[in-house]
Amino acid sequence: MNLEKITYKIIKESIKDDFILRMMISYLSDDQKGAVMDEIVNEREHVLFKKEDIVWFDPIDNKYDLKDAYESDILKDALIMNKQGHIKGTIIDDCGYRSNFSGYATEYKLMLNFSITCKEEAEYKTIRVRRSNIIKLWKPLA
Repeated sequence: MNLEKITYKIIKESIKDDFILRMMISYLSDDQKGAVMDEIVNEREHVLFKKEDIVWFDPIDNKYDLKDAYESDILKDALIMNKQGHIKGTIIDDCGYRSNFSGYATEYKLMLNFSITCKEEAEYKTIRVRRSNIIKLWKPLA
């Protein structure tokens, strides 16, 4: 068994212990607490993300990052933005400091699936997106 599996088993059995629960919560940052609360109260299914997952995200917190690439009419025509204003991107990493990827992270680095320049070589934009702003996995039309 690896450390994560052992930790999961012990914590799951100890979660009824109020002291242990409060101790675990005390180690979470405000962003991590917010992400946990979002997952508890959201009406969407829980998703364990993987590198290279293509997702729809709400760019509401990324307007500044996208100012040079954000023309909704063009993005909608290219099917990169849906009717609700969500944009398609590819998860390239989490924003944590560990070397291994976490599918439970509170924030991810996404590469936008369109070029932001009209040069010969495409220049793709990478932005940070909160887990709560990722709406769902992208699925091709059947």
